[in-house]
Amino acid sequence: MGWMTILVGPTASGKTSLVRLLAQLTGHRLRVLGMNSAMDTMELLGGFEQLDILRPWQQVLESVDYIVAMITRNGLMSLDVGLQDTEFLLQKWGVFSQWLRDKGLQKTGAMINSEALDKLEVIILLLQKLNSKLKVFTDMSKLQKDFTLLKERLAQQDDGWTNGGFEWLDSMLVQALQAGDWLLMDNVNFCSASVLDRLNALLEPNGSLTISERGVIDGETPHIRPHPNFRLFLTMNPAHGELSRAMRNRGIEMYIPGEHEGICWDTLDLKTLLHTAGVTGDCVCDLLIDIHKDIKSAIWDSPSSSLASLLHAAALLTCQLQRGLDLPSALQRACGEAYSSCQRTTASQKQAQLVIEQHLSILDTEDWGNGLLCAGVWPDGLPSALLSTEDSCFSSVLRDGQVLLFCLNSLSLQGNRNRPLVLKDLQRALQSSGVLEDLVFPEAVVAPEDKDALRLVPTAVRLVTERASHGDWILRTNWLSHLVKSHKYAPDTALVHMEAGNSALSAVFGSKLSTKGKSLTALLQPQSSDEFRVMWDMRWNKQYLDILASKCNFENEEQYVEFLESMNAVANRTVLKMDREERAVLCSHALNMAAPSSALRTATAFRKGAVDISQLPHPVLMHLLTFFDLWDAFVLQAVQTEGPHVSDAILFEVRTFS
Repeated sequence: MGWMTILVGPTASGKTSLVRLLAQLTGHRLRVLGMNSAMDTMELLGGFEQLDILRPWQQVLESVDYIVAMITRNGLMSLDVGLQDTEFLLQKWGVFSQWLRDKGLQKTGAMINSEALDKLEVIILLLQKLNSKLKVFTDMSKLQKDFTLLKERLAQQDDGWTNGGFEWLDSMLVQALQAGDWLLMDNVNFCSASVLDRLNALLEPNGSLTISERGVIDGETPHIRPHPNFRLFLTMNPAHGELSRAMRNRGIEMYIPGEHEGICWDTLDLKTLLHTAGVTGDCVCDLLIDIHKDIKSAIWDSPSSSLASLLHAAALLTCQLQRGLDLPSALQRACGEAYSSCQRTTASQKQAQLVIEQHLSILDTEDWGNGLLCAGVWPDGLPSALLSTEDSCFSSVLRDGQVLLFCLNSLSLQGNRNRPLVLKDLQRALQSSGVLEDLVFPEAVVAPEDKDALRLVPTAVRLVTERASHGDWILRTNWLSHLVKSHKYAPDTALVHMEAGNSALSAVFGSKLSTKGKSLTALLQPQSSDEFRVMWDMRWNKQYLDILASKCNFENEEQYVEFLESMNAVANRTVLKMDREERAVLCSHALNMAAPSSALRTATAFRKGAVDISQLPHPVLMHLLTFFDLWDAFVLQAVQTEGPHVSDAILFEVRTFS
């Protein structure tokens, strides 16, 4: 609908970061306009400035740089369609950028000449050619228009026609309106209400922006209608004033609570933020969080009680460590600067310093540093927003595999390992002059809860295999194979479970059940070929399934329910087949590891002729393997045939008692 969004909340509640993240995940260009009390309509809409050849030159360079990045990303992901052209474009753009730096044409006061325009025109022609092949941008006419204007300005400058002239410059708001970018007005309540009221007409349904300050052009006052992709976001802290009622009635207002309003931050989210700031390890994150909480509770008027202070301490700690300081000294300096030096009184400074020293005394204990491992944070963290944007397929695999990675790392602590997982391992890796892959680290002190990781491995593997889609299952099998090779010191049981999951994925997506499930899901999106969101069990992505179903024209509710039952029945059969394939690998491994006198080993030896019938402890062992073979064939036939529906209740009963 394109409604304006007003984000209201206290300082450091994440309003601006939320909009930045949303723009990054959706692939939109975000422009940020910082508001202040001195802003007038000229800054909001635009104004007349003296002619400057560098101004349109910089604008064209910024546009070309943005379009090169977008087309390059799509060209590299398209593989065979435009891969060679994309590589050629990257090479030309790199040579041109280096030439600009050598000539100093990116600096203020540089002299633009025809040679620079000729080189830039070659890049623009390559962009237009590749864009027509990849269809990234539907319209590049604005870039061509700006470049034509730039050439005209250069010709006028050479003839001396631009001396003392003025031109109209569009504001950031007008540029975003025309280009279809997102605009964030930060601290919008700092601006005068009379200035903001100029936007009221724009925010009406089918509204437009009238720029009467520009004058009359061809007998008409300029009117600008927003691009369909344009979105406007406002952020404000109600402690510094309110917006006018007319402005608030034209948008959707969302309140973002702060940490002083009874909101408890999730510990994992805090550790993820600290890890993003460069802090390594669970125990270091816990130490910083405890210092932050204790100072916040001990000093009621502390200016360092917000989350921004915690992130500031993390950034300082990272900088100190990068400069070569040891961890205790770096923690002392970072926490002292972030929490002690900023206090208002000397007594508060001493109290904050005392809290810091009490917490840092834990560094002298022998076991501190063994708890670096943290699920979803270190050493294998959740995929970032940038990775999710650039490679959503691989980031979804990493996200589904976080539990499995944590289990493998926890198991690696119980024996030899080839990855540094504790503080002593990191110190040894930094002091070693050899290759890190050749280092083998000894067993560390393991917490009691880490010893239960082996029991979680089968479930963790299932999270990777059962959330597979028709587009990423090969990537998941390759990733599981990579884990088996990279965690060669892990227990054999864990490695076998990963091999079993790998084998089950390959068997399921190579069977007729996968084709049947894919054909049913294709009925929901006949015009789309997106296989990455089409899971073989769409119940893992129920929201997307509901979206697809809402777009289909089912005759009645009964037809929709019947269709869902058919999809679930195929999914349940696929689950049973996956269980069968996993058990086949697990049983084969168990048979090899079984005692020589076990029933299965004895029955196998009898079938191979190594044991005579007179040596069998019981005659039933003659038919034991035959019985299992017949039962396996029966289960396989029951799963793959178009028989009666396998309901969720039947699936639960089979998986519970099998």
